[in-house]
Amino acid sequence: MPVPETTGRRYAKGYACWSARATQPRPVWSLGGCSPARSAWDDLFVPDGEDAPATAWDFFVSYTQADREWAEWVAWQLEDAGYSVLIQAWDFVPGSNWNSGMQRGTTSARRTIAILSEAYLQSVYAESEWQAAHRQDPQGFARKLLPVRIEACDRPGFLGSVISIDLFGELSEDARRLLLDRVQHTVDGRAKPATVPRFPGPESRQVAPQAQVHPRRPLARRDAYIAPLAERRRSSMPTKFQFYVHMCTLSGLSGSLLAFGLFLGFRGCCILTSVLMPI
Repeated sequence: MPVPETTGRRYAKGYACWSARATQPRPVWSLGGCSPARSAWDDLFVPDGEDAPATAWDFFVSYTQADREWAEWVAWQLEDAGYSVLIQAWDFVPGSNWNSGMQRGTTSARRTIAILSEAYLQSVYAESEWQAAHRQDPQGFARKLLPVRIEACDRPGFLGSVISIDLFGELSEDARRLLLDRVQHTVDGRAKPATVPRFPGPESRQVAPQAQVHPRRPLARRDAYIAPLAERRRSSMPTKFQFYVHMCTLSGLSGSLLAFGLFLGFRGCCILTSVLMPI
């Protein structure tokens, strides 16, 4: 029996509505009430016949239970900045498979953040998680492994060759800014500053100091300087009487010296003659 046309249209419309509702992700009910909350597993929900996405999260946070507070703080800062994060403390809810979640995190996340500490380095599960990321990018071109040190610990093995983000010793706001800046550098692949760097050389050319040349004094100032000197010279010039007395004194001294010289000469001649006559 053929189906009436109107009935066929109603059936097609109803099937379309049911299909649209069936493909929507199911809500996860929170403990506080009936408000739906989206889970990170919803990103992996793929209908039958379609391929799963290559990357479902931006970051997978690998940590040990001793560093859970640090891991949650890092995950919160990243999600607050707009990144998608898979973290065990929030996304491994009751009913999910732990092994499957770890497998998805290490293979479906673009990058793995390893919260490095002494406890993390001693954990066997943590070692397998960061080694899985390192095997996918052994040379670090894709920057799959991003170590974040929360304490001054060593980086043994391959971890020693991977540049890390050091948050220990920083205050809350400084650590947040440092984390987001370094993560952005990791995503971009460069750390070029947004402003032009300061020129390291001198700001202006230094000119060698020149010898100071005193300007010539004006005539009025020069006359004012010379006039007292000339006046002192005129006041110190001797009078005629003083000049005559000086000349007489010099003449007397000259005559006395001449007479004394002649006397010495005459006595010298007499002594020389008395010595030479017996010979």
